[in-house]
Amino acid sequence: MPVFSTAFGPPIHSLFLLHSFLSAHGVPAHLDAMRVVHQPVEDSVGQGGIFGEMALIDKRPRSADAVAQTECKLVLVDRPDAPQAVVALARPGVDITSPNEPLLERDNLMLGGLFTSRLNQDLREEHGYTYGAGSRVSRTRGVGSFVASASVFTEKAADALKALVDDVADYAKGGMTEAEADKTRLQSQGDRVEAFETFDHAAEHLAVDAALGLAPDYERTAALATEGASRDALTRLGAAYFDPASAVVIVVGPRAKLEEPLKAIGYGAFELRDADGKVITKAAPVGRAM
Repeated sequence: MPVFSTAFGPPIHSLFLLHSFLSAHGVPAHLDAMRVVHQPVEDSVGQGGIFGEMALIDKRPRSADAVAQTECKLVLVDRPDAPQAVVALARPGVDITSPNEPLLERDNLMLGGLFTSRLNQDLREEHGYTYGAGSRVSRTRGVGSFVASASVFTEKAADALKALVDDVADYAKGGMTEAEADKTRLQSQGDRVEAFETFDHAAEHLAVDAALGLAPDYERTAALATEGASRDALTRLGAAYFDPASAVVIVVGPRAKLEEPLKAIGYGAFELRDADGKVITKAAPVGRAM
């Protein structure tokens, strides 16, 4: 289930207005209901409901987490003349202030952040669906997002989507191997060296940190945490933030060529939108069996 507030404590910068298409943060949530967990009680928020407003008004630490209660939903964006299709999976990520954020970035490297990642090796090297597939964890104020995507041959879009969702689900369930954990540790070290190897790179990196409201010692603490994270710790994070069971699946391409293949892999109903994002036909959020 997508978790919008990832920890009790840090102050927030936005309240959340629940919408069936977008949350107030612009994360493609497609939620109709959420379970809001207050310590020690639980409550529910329906479409149009608001949570997080008191922390924003009083500038206090958060007192609640929100978890989606709806199933995975597919949105098909009709682009009749598109030469290829785009398949994507999106779900809320982690708050930038969470100590888990730099660890999640390392965890994502093996899933979709490298050329030798699981997603690229499967969709590109093994099956030839695409010239490149990957995933990313966004770094924004407040709650970020996790997105896995690929531009694929239209006739292979349904197969590519199934492979992408299955790869993410498998990684969320089983995590990386010990060899992959060592590889991501070395890659993370190399990325950090590259980010600070010149004055202009260092200044740019630190300016982004400041814009995100991060502490002056963020890079030091993040480096130590990332370096010391065990495979088991990364596996637990992946299970919490990569699980596609309640994510939004987005496919962009010619509806006439995609609708039936998508139904054939288990997406019995989906929301249709035009190239401008306007709803064409609304359908109940029916997800594919994982």
